[in-house]
Amino acid sequence: MNIVDIAIDSLKNQGFENIKAIDPNTSDIPVSKPIPVKDLDGNSNFTIVPIDARATKEFHDFIYVAIKEDTNELLEVASISKAPKIYNDQEVQLELKQKFSGASFEIRLGYFWKSELRSFLSTARRFKTGNKEMFILPNGSITDDLNESTMGA
Repeated sequence: MNIVDIAIDSLKNQGFENIKAIDPNTSDIPVSKPIPVKDLDGNSNFTIVPIDARATKEFHDFIYVAIKEDTNELLEVASISKAPKIYNDQEVQLELKQKFSGASFEIRLGYFWKSELRSFLSTARRFKTGNKEMFILPNGSITDDLNESTMGA
């Protein structure tokens, strides 16, 4: 069973109806394909799955569903309009060009999470500028360390 089917089954087991997979090529949302997320705390990684829940009475929207990798446990669900920003590659490029005008940077593959980010849907993207590794957070802030002081906790 693929991760989209697992997410849909998990939602149905929680009583949600009229949910379905979305077209992975849709341009209606910034991230339309499942994204694996690396847990930097050393716990189980997870996947964020975009799902079409526009026909549900609860959401009336596309939603993101976080599914734990090793157990397929449902971790979190939120309407995309209310979820933290999940940057796709193009959005990261634009944001970094604005913040580091004229500087070169390299976006690292993947999405990253740490408990200080709190929500499982709150992912950071990693990039390198010069010889320094940094993260861009869902609110657009830049940090070189994902800890409570940089998260505002």
